[in-house]
Amino acid sequence: MWPFRKRRYVPITLDRTGWRVQVYFPSERVPALLSIAQANGAGGAIPAFIVPLDKSKDQVQLKEAGLEPGRYGIVVPEKNAALNLSVGPLSWKDGAADEARRSAGREPEAVRLHVERIIAGQCTLADITIAEIGPDPLRIADMTQMAAERISALAGGMIRDIGVRRWRAPGNWPALPGPAAHVTLFAITGEGKHETWVHTLGMYRFRKTEMEVFVRDARLAPLAGEYLMTVGDYVFQNQDVKEGEVVGQKNARLMAVAGKRREANWGEIQVLELAALSPDGIPLPYADEVFAKMV
Repeated sequence: MWPFRKRRYVPITLDRTGWRVQVYFPSERVPALLSIAQANGAGGAIPAFIVPLDKSKDQVQLKEAGLEPGRYGIVVPEKNAALNLSVGPLSWKDGAADEARRSAGREPEAVRLHVERIIAGQCTLADITIAEIGPDPLRIADMTQMAAERISALAGGMIRDIGVRRWRAPGNWPALPGPAAHVTLFAITGEGKHETWVHTLGMYRFRKTEMEVFVRDARLAPLAGEYLMTVGDYVFQNQDVKEGEVVGQKNARLMAVAGKRREANWGEIQVLELAALSPDGIPLPYADEVFAKMV
């Protein structure tokens, strides 16, 4: 099952690709470069090349080098893609610590406590972004996951997946096949409206359209999430749902309409709302009737 998080409304502000993952770790824990990546994957290292970009090859003794502040390149030949890795000390000034606490507040207690421990000490930030985008976004996803997991595990850090607004402990990436591991479902309440906004986040990273559904009864949000998950699986295995297309079977049929109600929150990200239909085939503002039948 896809991850399902409940949270209150927060505007969605993302970089254009979504493929940005950060690792926060105690500054005294500096993993060796060759423990992070080796071409043969020895000792649990990811099967990749890691190269310091701020120094010439003659200045680098890889066998002794650690993940010190600077810029690095990570190349996984099998994935046909490359990552940029930028490492440096992190200052918790200007509200950065409060922002980290707020964003981690939606996560399980163990994750929140780990974030607090890192905030309390000197912290180093490893920022992982795309250097080269290959034809298969899933390769990029798997590659960023491998790099973040390895650095975090070695340095006792925490992973922040910017593209889906998640904090993760080492080894806590969802064990799901294919793209589903990199997509999160959110249920958002509040904002002065008697409604719950359920939506995917992360499908855009695979060049797919995000989906959303609205219900008045928050108790129906898990069912709405399962429905989006089912449609999402279909999208990944087949093709995108198109505007005007009706999905589902029998009493669980919803129509894909343009996602205009939260358009300001999505920015450039494409989204479709799955709306219930009236007897006359007119899209309704809420889908409670459809999901109530599934209880």
